[in-house]
Amino acid sequence: MRRSSIDRVVIATPAPPRSRNGNRITAQRWRRLLTELGHRVRICGPESAGDGDLLIAIHARKSHGAVVDFAARRPGRPIVVVISGTDLHSDLHGGAGVRARMLESLDRATAIVALHPLVGSELDPAHRRKLEVILQSAEPLGHPPARSRRRIRLVVVGHLRPVKDPFLPARALRELPARSRLRLRHFGRALEPAMLKEARRSMEADARYQWVGERSRGEVRQAVAGAHALVHPSIAEGGANTVSEAFVLGTPVLASAIPGNLGLLGADYPGVFPVGDAGALSALLQRFELEPEFRATLGERCTALAARHAPERERTAWQELIRKLG
Repeated sequence: MRRSSIDRVVIATPAPPRSRNGNRITAQRWRRLLTELGHRVRICGPESAGDGDLLIAIHARKSHGAVVDFAARRPGRPIVVVISGTDLHSDLHGGAGVRARMLESLDRATAIVALHPLVGSELDPAHRRKLEVILQSAEPLGHPPARSRRRIRLVVVGHLRPVKDPFLPARALRELPARSRLRLRHFGRALEPAMLKEARRSMEADARYQWVGERSRGEVRQAVAGAHALVHPSIAEGGANTVSEAFVLGTPVLASAIPGNLGLLGADYPGVFPVGDAGALSALLQRFELEPEFRATLGERCTALAARHAPERERTAWQELIRKLG
């Protein structure tokens, strides 16, 4: 039961209704968790928050309008700003207007939520004092699919946009010998024509790479569970839920060595590669294919991390934060 003066919670997200964007999925998951805690929860857009007892704004810069609107409508009521990888690695170093909106959201925030524990090193002391780390969670599958014994199947999950470096895995795959048993499927929508063309060129260049476009969340989760590894090549990330899901689904992760990935995987995790380095990723893929012991080690490390991403852990973290704010 709820033990807080906070009843009505508003979650602002830049992701539109019915989208399969990660921000929207996160907002929906938090609405479910907070409803289970006894709160009345509404999801809104990034410009106007309306009325409520607490605002949770996903993305400091993109939800700046909702932060300002809520502060004006409900002075003194708590505001939680969820900081994203784009906030930290793009907006914080962007133009004066972009940076100012992001920093104003952080200034107005009662608390700042990070989705991985390395965010604190990237904030100034005033904002760091407000920081709370809440790891994202995922539900296990009741009946996970069997993994192929003939092929080693990899998946990439993410819309085709530059910050995700979406075609790095395809380039790395092309450097492997023709006899390689690796096969790669990429789930995610092409957000612009140039990305669509590049996806098609990548498939023509190497039949081992398959871009399948946007699919339902259930289909993507089945694919991750049935894969031998998730490849996550992002240039900037605030703590991707797809990595958390891989842990819970028992799938090893091969990831770029950015803070958003290392914060989830651990600084000594052996399955990482330098950002944007197709050659290094290719060598890592080859090792993953040829060394069963290496695959087993990554699997054991990821399975050990799964408990940190259980829904009850995330729900409890939000419960404690809201109690503190209320």
